Amino acid sequence: MTLSDIDDDGFLELIVGTDDYSIRFYKDEKDLCEINENTKIVLLQPLSNCRFVYCLENGTMGVYNRTERMWKKKVKKFL
Repeated sequence: MTLSDIDDDGFLELIVGTDDYSIRFYKDEKDLCEINENTKIVLLQPLSNCRFVYCLENGTMGVYNRTERMWKKKVKKFL
């Protein structure tokens, strides 16, 4: 779970990785959007300019810009 301004409106939105392999975005208790992944989300970290990093249980990591995936890579081990 993390906070980030993904819609660039000057206010932080809540980003949550769920047990059902989704990344969900909330603003003022309202569900904005959902992104489905293929395994459990283990890390969400905000970056600047509406971007955030995600890591999955299977070793996949990547960056989203708003709700669009910019890149992803599978790694063997997390540090």
